[in-house]
Amino acid sequence: MNFRTYFFLFLFGLAVPVIIAQFQPIPGYLDSDYYYAGGIQLATGKGFTEPYLWNFLDGTTSLPHPSHSYWMPLASIVSALGMWLTGQTTFASARLFFFLIAAFVPPLTAALAYTFSQKNDIAIASGMLAIFSVYHAPFVGVTDNFSLFMLFGGLYFIIATQLMQDPTRMRNWLLLGVLSGLMALSRSDGLLWLPLTFLFALWRAKKISSFLPHPSPFIFALLGFLLIMSPWYIRNLNLYGTPMAPGGSRALWLENYDQTFVYPPTLITKESFLAQGWDKILDDRLWAMNMNLQSGFAAHGGIILFPFIVAGIIYYRKDDRVKLVTMAWLILFL
Repeated sequence: MNFRTYFFLFLFGLAVPVIIAQFQPIPGYLDSDYYYAGGIQLATGKGFTEPYLWNFLDGTTSLPHPSHSYWMPLASIVSALGMWLTGQTTFASARLFFFLIAAFVPPLTAALAYTFSQKNDIAIASGMLAIFSVYHAPFVGVTDNFSLFMLFGGLYFIIATQLMQDPTRMRNWLLLGVLSGLMALSRSDGLLWLPLTFLFALWRAKKISSFLPHPSPFIFALLGFLLIMSPWYIRNLNLYGTPMAPGGSRALWLENYDQTFVYPPTLITKESFLAQGWDKILDDRLWAMNMNLQSGFAAHGGIILFPFIVAGIIYYRKDDRVKLVTMAWLILFL
């Protein structure tokens, strides 16, 4: 794979979301609209505040109130960067850096695919599939976390591949921590990438020390994570008295999605969650698992690509990278 191939994949990866954007003059759904609105607040100097409500989980009693108490702030920060750059608060300005991030995903995908096959045609095909990504194609250029997670995830596994070859490179463990922090700053479930990194470090650290896991990978990974997340945790400590915002914490005890709008939110507790009975709790979790399986098949697998994904996992089942990817997917899925 040469630079020219990667560059053309980058250009195509940029062109497709820009073309699709011509049919998306405004945010088309709540998540995108929320991150865009949060970006406007930042770009106009109002900081992490919002003069509106979309749920009551943070227990606010007045407006404006602190923002991003349920969803994480990175997509709003990226939105604000485009608006700061252009001096405008239009949706098009907010999307500028999302287009750029989306453009890096195809060459990154091709590079990752090349590490498996060592074949240019397979790597290019993988990059093209990242450009024409079926379900995700309309979303990679909007003010949301799709392209962010694709970029961070691709970088994570490329660096993890390098660590499988040489686990003594502490700089790479630091970078995995940074990427874990960026994913946690993007989505609440992104926090799971830190324990995944620790599991990976436990697995690879035995290559450094034959008897006991070496502590350095854990320390560097945690340091990288805190470099990204500590300002946000300090902000939450100052506002709420805990590192985690109350909206996300209360979400653990939701009995169903409708409870997102319960007021007062103090009604949502561990006790109320357990009071519904284990049969109901299990039924809800099985329903959620069924929805996730359908999403994995239709959205992640693009329906027609899903059998090939399964075949690839089976074919490369002894490859340590596939073991890591499968473990990551299962942890996030469950």
